[in-house]
Amino acid sequence: MKFSKHGWLSLFLAGVLMPACATVPITDRQQLILSSPREEAQLGQALFSQLVAQNDIRGQILNRNESPEATRLHSMVDNVLSRISRTAAEYQDLKGVPWNFVILKSDVVNAGALPGNRVILWQGIFKVAPNEQSLGVILGHEVGHVIARHGAERRAQSELLNMAGNVLVAAVSKGSPEAVNTAASLYGIGAQVGLALPFSRSHESEADKIGLILMAKSGYDPREAIKVWERMQKENDNRAPEFISTHPSPETRIKDIEGWLPEALAYYE
Repeated sequence: MKFSKHGWLSLFLAGVLMPACATVPITDRQQLILSSPREEAQLGQALFSQLVAQNDIRGQILNRNESPEATRLHSMVDNVLSRISRTAAEYQDLKGVPWNFVILKSDVVNAGALPGNRVILWQGIFKVAPNEQSLGVILGHEVGHVIARHGAERRAQSELLNMAGNVLVAAVSKGSPEAVNTAASLYGIGAQVGLALPFSRSHESEADKIGLILMAKSGYDPREAIKVWERMQKENDNRAPEFISTHPSPETRIKDIEGWLPEALAYYE
C-alpha cells in the first residue's frame, strides 16, 4: 500500500496519540498528554524558580516576616494549601513532591499554578479571598489545575496545532505566496478562537469543579465559591467578551458552581 506524505503523518499522529491518553481525576475526562509527570514537574519547578528569582531582584516577593500582614497571609496560605494538597495527593501520580508557593507584591487579583506543585499568588487575590474559607476556593482551583495536568495538555495541544498548521500550508504550497500566507493567517485565527480559547476555558471550568470537590473534602464550605466569584465579578468589570477570553465569565462560573454544589456538599457534610 502506498501512502502520501499526509497519510504517513496521519499514521504518525495515530501512533503518538493512541498511547498518550490519560484520565483527569474527579471529572474522568479523557485527555491527550505527550509528557511524563516527572518531566512536567521538572519544567514547572524550573519556571517557578526563574519567576521567584526575577521578582526577588525587583523586590516584588512578599517575605513571610517582613510585616505582621505578610506573616498572616503566609500562615493562612500554609494552612489551606496543606489541607487541600493532602486531599489532592490521592489523585496525583507523582508522589512525594512538596508543595511550595510565593506571594507577589501586586494589587493584581490573580493566582496561578505550575506543574511540580508550585503556586503563585498575587497579593491582590486576598481582596476576594480574605479568609481561609474563601482562600480554599482559590487554592482548590489552582491545585485542581496541577492534578489535572492542564499545563501538559495545553502543551500537547499546541504541538498538534503546529503540526496541523504545517500540513495546511503544505497542502496549499502549490498556490501563490499570497494564498499560502492567507491560509496560514486564517488557520491561526481559527485555531485560537475556535479551539485554543475554548480549550482553555474548559480547563478553567474543570479546575473550578475539581477545586470545589477538593475544598469540600478538605473541610471547607464549597458554598463559599459563589461568594468569591461574586466578589471577583466586581473586581473585573472590564472583562473581554467570553468568546475571546481564556476564562469563563464570573456569571458562567457561578451558574456552573451552583450545579456542582450538591455533589460537593455531600463531601463537606
